[in-house]
Amino acid sequence: KIRQYRALIHTAVHDQECREGSRVRKVLICHASVGSGHSRAAQALASSLHRLDPSVEVRLVDLMEPPYADRTLIYFYKDWYLRLVGGQTACGELGGHFVGFLFDR
Repeated sequence: KIRQYRALIHTAVHDQECREGSRVRKVLICHASVGSGHSRAAQALASSLHRLDPSVEVRLVDLMEPPYADRTLIYFYKDWYLRLVGGQTACGELGGHFVGFLFDR
């Protein structure tokens, strides 16, 4: 997977020719802040792009924050999910095992 990510970064920076022949100068990285893994991966991609070409403008967008997500979605998908897998709901540890079972399928 690391090779795939490096190839993606290489493509984003070095294949800079558009149809008009101008250079790509902006990169949008969308992520969802459910836990810290998605956010950190997005930050690592942005950092790598800046190291490869400091002229590239990178914007990180968290799709689990307003205005992209409303409070209901944030509650159920982000807050409730994190409590469920963390064993902090009425289900206790069973919630985390259930989510793990679903991911393993």
